[in-house]
Amino acid sequence: MKKPLNFTKKLKINTDNNQGFTLVEALAGITVAGMVFAAVAPVIMIGISTRLQTQKAQQAIEIAQGEVNRIQTLMAQGVNVDDEDEKLPPVLPSEVDTQEELIAVQAPESTVDNFAELNSSDSSNGYKKAYLVELNNQTAQPDFLVQVFRDEGIRFQQGRINGQLAVFRVGIRVYSGLAKDNIGNLETDVASLQMTESFGQQRTRPLAVIYTEISQSDAQFSLQEYEEYLDED
Repeated sequence: MKKPLNFTKKLKINTDNNQGFTLVEALAGITVAGMVFAAVAPVIMIGISTRLQTQKAQQAIEIAQGEVNRIQTLMAQGVNVDDEDEKLPPVLPSEVDTQEELIAVQAPESTVDNFAELNSSDSSNGYKKAYLVELNNQTAQPDFLVQVFRDEGIRFQQGRINGQLAVFRVGIRVYSGLAKDNIGNLETDVASLQMTESFGQQRTRPLAVIYTEISQSDAQFSLQEYEEYLDED
């Protein structure tokens, strides 16, 4: 005769010492994980820093190109002589009249709060200043510093806009706001965006640089004045 099943029999719990992780094994695992993280962390930081630098450089390029567009729009409308200090970039000394000399213009030595202040106090040294640009107003540090300047260019010698600027060269350098701490010791060559885990060269070098010619191209005699301007180089 079969014995009845005993449902009251307790399961035996295995309490052998070889089950689960020992303290030594746990510590070894933590150590290995720490070593892996220590090896990977610098790579992650470099990737993040490089990406942030690239984004910052793209913003700087947009600011520089925006300044070119602003000046070109003003020139297309025509800028009266009396309005040049207010609307156009500070003018360089008369001896600066070639592209090479424009590129060699020194980096800014001081800062002002906005574009209007570049020529407000001492127009002869406005090109040595940079104005501050704040995009989000969330920090005490400005987002960018912008240095902008132009040569004397060529003026129309006849017609209804006689005396107005016909064509000139302009230089625009956009620095990171971090460069403000090094004002007076900045460089002019554009910063390299090589992979880095720090701020790279943006503490001393511009993130964007543009040197270009701007003209009142749709005005009468513009071609004649432009050819004269080119002949001076």
